[in-house]
Amino acid sequence: MRVALLGYGKMGKALHKTLEEQGHTIGFIHETQDVIEVSDSLLSCDVAIEFTGPENAVQNLTICAEQGLPVVSGTTGWLDQWSEVQAEQEKHQAKILYGSNFSLGVQLFLEAAKNLAQFMKDRSDFKLHLEETHHLEKKDTPSGTAISLFHALQQGDSSLKKWSLANKKTDDTTPIKASREQGVIGNHQAIWDGAIDYIKLEHHAKSRQGFVQGAIDSAKWLIQKQEPGLYSVRDVLGLT
Repeated sequence: MRVALLGYGKMGKALHKTLEEQGHTIGFIHETQDVIEVSDSLLSCDVAIEFTGPENAVQNLTICAEQGLPVVSGTTGWLDQWSEVQAEQEKHQAKILYGSNFSLGVQLFLEAAKNLAQFMKDRSDFKLHLEETHHLEKKDTPSGTAISLFHALQQGDSSLKKWSLANKKTDDTTPIKASREQGVIGNHQAIWDGAIDYIKLEHHAKSRQGFVQGAIDSAKWLIQKQEPGLYSVRDVLGLT
């Protein structure tokens, strides 16, 4: 497949390397996190993979939708504008796929969290909190995966109403402690803390390769998908 890379940071460079190793062609590279400009080289591509930034992600997805270019988005921090992207997808009958995390391991972790939350929902003697740690360059806090983790837990325990950062916790929120440390790819934990013991479910990313391969597999899936739609990585993995 011929791929447009929108954003050329750590993920963009890793995608470039792996795509070429797997015999795919890079038809367009947008090296900054700014809004993309439409060009013949962009439109020659079969699919775009977008890792720009939360400031311009929605506008970049809109441009792809307007041009009929299927796009896989891995940028987080823009979900408060989800309805705008949904409207653009419907207006242009576009193919858009979003994932807060494309790692298969993370998606299985989210499924496990949902199932464990079902068992723990009536255990008032345990208090739930979430923790996430990422590298210093991570822009959004908490991470998109931490928010996805909370939503997965909500599916198992409907008493969970909303999340908050740990330093802004109220009685009706589930706290998320977000830390930034040098060299950390991405760690996420759901912790049920009781008086005599605690239960911890966690995922640690050893490298970005799981994210990279998941994004590539999602791009292949989106190209082959005939129907326009707003999809998620869970659709790719058959977890919906």
